[in-house]
Amino acid sequence: MPIRLEVFGGKTAQPELLVADLGKRWAVEQVFVKVFPCCSWIQAPVQQLVALRGMKPLAASAIEKVRIGVNSYAKRINAAPAPVDTMGAQYSMPYCSALALTGDPTDPKMYSESAIGDQATHS
Repeated sequence: MPIRLEVFGGKTAQPELLVADLGKRWAVEQVFVKVFPCCSWIQAPVQQLVALRGMKPLAASAIEKVRIGVNSYAKRINAAPAPVDTMGAQYSMPYCSALALTGDPTDPKMYSESAIGDQATHS
């Protein structure tokens, strides 16, 4: 049984789960570590784009077209082409893809509102 947030607080809290199977079941085995500060559905495409572009970011003018295949769920929640805030940027496949090619997707500052407004990223 996975450990859930409800263990720690709220109406459905079950504090006994904190010590259930202590020493036998390890919560760390259920942890997902993200490389980039964006949605988990976007991690793999961003990682591949960084690998394809190489060590240095590309100039936006050097990129003609990018096409990424995703499942219908990711298309529905990650397709916003012009995010207006940090959360929107972190969930936007177009923004994160552009960032992977033209900037540093590991830098949390790149998801700030000032960075989101930089037209070079939207080119």
